[in-house]
Amino acid sequence: MFETLDANGAPLTALEAPQAFGWLFQLSYAPMAWTISLAAALIVLFGAFFAYRWTGLLIPLWVTTIALLAPVVSGQVLVGPDHDVGGDAAVFQTLAAYSFFGAILVAAIRVASGRLVDPVTLRRMFLLGTVALPVVILSDVVIAAFKLAGSSPAASLTGWLILTGQICLLVVAIVMVVAGSWVGRGTCVRSTSLAC
Repeated sequence: MFETLDANGAPLTALEAPQAFGWLFQLSYAPMAWTISLAAALIVLFGAFFAYRWTGLLIPLWVTTIALLAPVVSGQVLVGPDHDVGGDAAVFQTLAAYSFFGAILVAAIRVASGRLVDPVTLRRMFLLGTVALPVVILSDVVIAAFKLAGSSPAASLTGWLILTGQICLLVVAIVMVVAGSWVGRGTCVRSTSLAC
């Protein structure tokens, strides 16, 4: 909403005009994308609340994908030359990142609540990480090249944010490799304990 007002040089009081929200949706893709995300999130909330079997979660899963991708496919990766490459990389990165880091978050919440994470689940998370992390890192390189458009990463705040993100991703990858070696040797996962 504010982005649309700023891009068009309109004051905040322009929202008081009749049919202001219709005008808002006509001038920018962002409000429509976030409205789609909100509607999808509500569908996921109610769908997950009333699901009693794993098959009942399939519809919320697909709707979650729509909710995640709506802002991405209408964001800044769709501006400028080669935007199709940047858009595709952002889609792959979003799906891989949310799958992997979402699984880690669910496991962390489970551990914080005092419940054990099954060793089979941990192995599946590591398998997911071995697929998802390279996708996230490589797509981030493509998006960085697209965003920087030939300029040096140290020449702008965007470049510094990209470098910081890459360093964080490499740290996560190193931690995953070390933890994976512990799991592989059987020193981290036991059926009765979770601590490494």
